[in-house]
Amino acid sequence: MMRPIRFLGAVIILLGFGLVAGLFWLVPVRKTRRRAIRRLRQLWARTMLWVLSVRVELDPPDAELPDPALYAANHASYLDILVVMSISPGVFVSKLSIVWWPVIGQLAAAGETLFVNRRDRLRVGRLVEKVRDRLRSGRSVVFFPEATNSNGETLLPFKTSLFAAAQGSDGPDFTVQPLVIRYESIGGQPLTAENRDQVLWFDDNPFLSHAWNLLGRPGVEVTVCALPPRKVSASRREFGEQLREEMLQHARLIEPA
Repeated sequence: MMRPIRFLGAVIILLGFGLVAGLFWLVPVRKTRRRAIRRLRQLWARTMLWVLSVRVELDPPDAELPDPALYAANHASYLDILVVMSISPGVFVSKLSIVWWPVIGQLAAAGETLFVNRRDRLRVGRLVEKVRDRLRSGRSVVFFPEATNSNGETLLPFKTSLFAAAQGSDGPDFTVQPLVIRYESIGGQPLTAENRDQVLWFDDNPFLSHAWNLLGRPGVEVTVCALPPRKVSASRREFGEQLREEMLQHARLIEPA
């Protein structure tokens, strides 16, 4: 009974917020429109997490997240987007294929998501400029430097191109805010190799079947560790390697089966 009720709630929220987000584009003042969409995006994420029975805690609880900043987070599930969106005001960098997802693609576009085709190196260079432009205009940007989902056993090597957007080659340096997403438990049971596939999304598991199964699961506990913000003080590759090592120390890694 839990799954159909959650499914209906999720559909209503997706369609309702999608409609409201579309109406916000009629607001003539760009700054007002962006502020309204940012608040709507955060409210949508928190409401979806509530429907999915996902509880998010920030560590430390009194962390003051910078804005604007370039947010870098680990990636193990599509829930990561909702989790980070619920605590951060930033727009997201996402793979291009999300554009074609029904409703979700429209919501992502309405939320000013930056889409990237990582196979096109020229477009990646343009993306760096777009991210820098967002930061210059006072808006935070969120990306997942692993560029794909891991299975929770480690953090994948970082793609470091977007760290260049925080370097002030022709302007000010911007802050990088690392976030470590830790899936602690599901249904009161610690996340292990045996039950991780109920929450984590990897190995080309079909999205729709995984999401449908998640709707029937009991509560998920998530901790987001906000590491100290920092500047890109070295080359972006060296910075990315150092950051990955530090995030590994705070991650909740799963022992292989």
